[in-house]
Amino acid sequence: MAEVQSRGVPLSDYMRDFVMEHYREDAEDLRTALERLSDRQPGLTFSQLRKNLGLF
Repeated sequence: MAEVQSRGVPLSDYMRDFVMEHYREDAEDLRTALERLSDRQPGLTFSQLRKNLGLF
């Protein structure tokens, strides 16, 4: 922590950068999930899925 303060970087900037760097993938997953929830599509039945995959 002293290293951050000695460089003159505000702690809030350091923490923001740390969180953004380490949790970017989680944030992208959350954004994708929220987008999918906002544009809900009807689900597939098991039979429809097998047919779509050519497994009859």
